[in-house]
Amino acid sequence: MVANAGGINDEIISLWEKWDKIGKLPTKHWPLLYPEVVLEKKKERGILFVGMNPSLAKNIDKLISEAELDGIYNTGERLLKWPVKKVNDLQKKNVIRFEEHARSKYSYYRSIKKLMDLSCPGREYEVIDLFLIRDTDQKGGVGGLISNPDYSDFLKEQIKVWASLVLQINPVLIVVINAEAAHILNYAEEIEKMEEDKKNGLNKYKDLADGYVEKRRFKNEIPIIFSSMLSGGRMDIYSRERLAWHINSALASKGCCFPK
Repeated sequence: MVANAGGINDEIISLWEKWDKIGKLPTKHWPLLYPEVVLEKKKERGILFVGMNPSLAKNIDKLISEAELDGIYNTGERLLKWPVKKVNDLQKKNVIRFEEHARSKYSYYRSIKKLMDLSCPGREYEVIDLFLIRDTDQKGGVGGLISNPDYSDFLKEQIKVWASLVLQINPVLIVVINAEAAHILNYAEEIEKMEEDKKNGLNKYKDLADGYVEKRRFKNEIPIIFSSMLSGGRMDIYSRERLAWHINSALASKGCCFPK
């Protein structure tokens, strides 16, 4: 298990270097690197939202300009270009700084904030991705890799990095907000499905808190809810309200009290 964002980012870069060295890295961009805030100690165990993978924004040059990066890294091509002969600490620092800035600008993150305001305002939360490949087209990008057996190990290694990050963050609840990511995790070894207790005719899901039924857990410990994307018009207001209810119920089932 890694101890901080520096550790997880070094692990991510090592993964990119490994696959680049054998000539099988299927991307020309730097991977997602995490700001220190993702792993900083919170006042309480919060909610962890999980997406599929980071996108490449069309207005990336504008975002980079706003982020006031150092040195020559003032365009998307210069900042995120991979491969590199040797990892440059200044470029690494700027990739992380860009990620910090992007989190304050993307509508994706605003949609998560709206959901938190609807379900449990004031509670700590964090956002990470299952995969680290920067690509807006999930069908042609990560989706294409999923269907290609040559990259199954590459994707599995990223899921292990994800699991390591989850353990370090130690959330009280995980909410996967991407249908494809949910489908992948549904079959991942890190996720345990609670089985029916046929002897008693009851289920082992623990009927808790106004009928909330817990069906899956990460590492047999942290409850996990699967959902579709919040942004991009993929979720209507009623589905959003239902997801907020599930989050509230899951927290109540663990005896969690949150600020009004």
